[in-house]
Amino acid sequence: MASPTLPPLLLRLVPLVLFCLSPACAAGRVTVSVYYETLCPFCSAFVVNDLARIFHNGVSSIADLRLVPFGNGRVSADGSITCQHGEGECQLNAIEACVIKLWPNAEQHFPFIHCVEHLALTRKWDAWQSCFQETGLASQPVIDCYNSGYGRQLELQYAAETNALQPPHQFVPWVVVNGKPLAEDYMNFEAYICSVYDGELPQACKGKHLAIAQHTKASGGDKIWYNNVPHPKLVQYKKDQNWVRKSGNYFVFPGGGTQFKNGVTAYIRFIEQILPNIQWGVHTRTVLDVGCGVASFGGYLLDRNVITMSFAPKDEHEAQIQFALERGIPAFLAVIGTQKLPFPDNSFDVIHCARCRVHWYADGGKPLLELNRVLRPGGYYIWSATPVYRKDQRDVDDWNAMVALTKSICWRTVVKSRDVNKIGVVIYQKPTSNSCYLKRKTNEPPLCSESDGPRSPWYTPLDSCLFTAVSSSGGGNNWPISWPERLNMKHSTASNNSSIQFSQEKIDSDTNHWRDLVSEVYLNEFAVNWSSVRNVMDMNAGFGGFAASLVRQPLWVMNVVPVDQPDTLPIIFNRGLIGVYHDWCESFNTYPRTYDLLHMSYLLGPLTKRCHISEVAAEIDRILRPGRWFVLQDTTEVIGKMDPVLRSLHYKTAVIKQHFLVATKGFWRPGSTGSQS
Repeated sequence: MASPTLPPLLLRLVPLVLFCLSPACAAGRVTVSVYYETLCPFCSAFVVNDLARIFHNGVSSIADLRLVPFGNGRVSADGSITCQHGEGECQLNAIEACVIKLWPNAEQHFPFIHCVEHLALTRKWDAWQSCFQETGLASQPVIDCYNSGYGRQLELQYAAETNALQPPHQFVPWVVVNGKPLAEDYMNFEAYICSVYDGELPQACKGKHLAIAQHTKASGGDKIWYNNVPHPKLVQYKKDQNWVRKSGNYFVFPGGGTQFKNGVTAYIRFIEQILPNIQWGVHTRTVLDVGCGVASFGGYLLDRNVITMSFAPKDEHEAQIQFALERGIPAFLAVIGTQKLPFPDNSFDVIHCARCRVHWYADGGKPLLELNRVLRPGGYYIWSATPVYRKDQRDVDDWNAMVALTKSICWRTVVKSRDVNKIGVVIYQKPTSNSCYLKRKTNEPPLCSESDGPRSPWYTPLDSCLFTAVSSSGGGNNWPISWPERLNMKHSTASNNSSIQFSQEKIDSDTNHWRDLVSEVYLNEFAVNWSSVRNVMDMNAGFGGFAASLVRQPLWVMNVVPVDQPDTLPIIFNRGLIGVYHDWCESFNTYPRTYDLLHMSYLLGPLTKRCHISEVAAEIDRILRPGRWFVLQDTTEVIGKMDPVLRSLHYKTAVIKQHFLVATKGFWRPGSTGSQS
């Protein structure tokens, strides 16, 4: 049978193929093929959140992107096509195939594909025709292509190509770079593009983020200098679980874990498979990982646009949090013991525990009640532990206790499943209304009331009562919009933990202020090598405007809200950012030398009324890595006091525009001479 041809009207719209004379073409552009299907949450998230990035950071200039919209469909003997997500998927697959055929240049057709996939993520895919107006592409040629049956013929061609893949695709999206299938490592596709291109690399390929990804590809896991965290005990203690290995002068992290028998990437995909609604990096943005080990779970979620607050105590696992921070992963020293965690109510979208060794039902269930407090209504608790899947008496008893406790606090069991290694996972969901609490046969645990004390968690004992899904004022149960739109969403004007009111105008003004200031001053006038910055601590975060202004940089920000300042931390979490409460007259719960940049804006003046400026400087010096930066924005008087203190510690300082002090920490130690940098 002859190959079908485009109708004459469509032929006139197919652009001419131009000769490529750029250096990228001369060097041989990298072929990137993405096999996907519409209405697939994983595919849509990859297109919208990850693939789109290469058109902004310059990596697209060295790549030829091929989109193949067929995925897991099936072709019957009579030529009919059955799609995994129904007829709607088949229609959109064909529509996207027509757009790709009519406008072969990815720079032209990708904006339309991105628009449709974004609508699919937000479950508004039936409005796909609005993408013509949004992208400026003509609608009639595409409609003609689809109605003429040519779109279906294109789909049959894509089906043949997809089914001929060797090795066969195992899931979608399936990414192939220069003929090499990336399989589970598809999220690192940019690193593969950069590593095989033999011409001049764009700046994005030279950044730390891609360097880490390339390192992951080369070594089976990222790595850190052994001498920075000289604690080898964990290598031996967890040698059979691939947590960490010592290789020469490095620690290497292969991405394994007690519950990650096939690696953390496979574990994350397994969670997606049993709970598609989790939509990493879209519906789910903020995660709390309890007893995180070396934080591989949170580290690998960073590439999915998920920001994970990993925490663990200092125990026989030694410096697991120090390992995490040295790897560039958000982490925090903490324990669920007798006091509340330093987070606001209703903070996290998801809480995760993989063999975290916390007896959730102990002390009347207080540990689990604390998770219930910080979990957002409608949020998920993912528990992977031996009581979920083992049948010895101790595990059975623990499981029965957990069943009774979760039922008493109205958590719904969403799914209980095992992966290919028979490792069990159960996922619970917190309710979005108070109706279940009121229907309980016994009021145990009792509901919290205003007489139970202040909601602030700072130095507050764990609750023995149940924090409801909806507050007495009726707020607290609305799920934020999808990321990244969530960053600039309209916010509730009341803080969950206090009666303070914040106007939307004030929040918007703060966002605009920091966006302009960071763009014009911080990124351009400070002697800070931003490409080497992996993590930042904002010591007086306000509404999170400073962190929001850096969201496109390959780094993450720990937003700290001082306990004597207005309680803005709930707004920060609602924006899809992370943070903690703290009093800067005390030590912060982290290891020495764990942050690349510390930032303080108009806090030092009131702070030094409660503690000495040298004590604050000493804590800054403890947290900051050598060769990295402290940036102080304050009055000339305050800067005049801090500058000599830092210079006494052999920092190199510079005052910019009178109100900014930029200080670089050297490698000086007591007994040495000079301030080596």
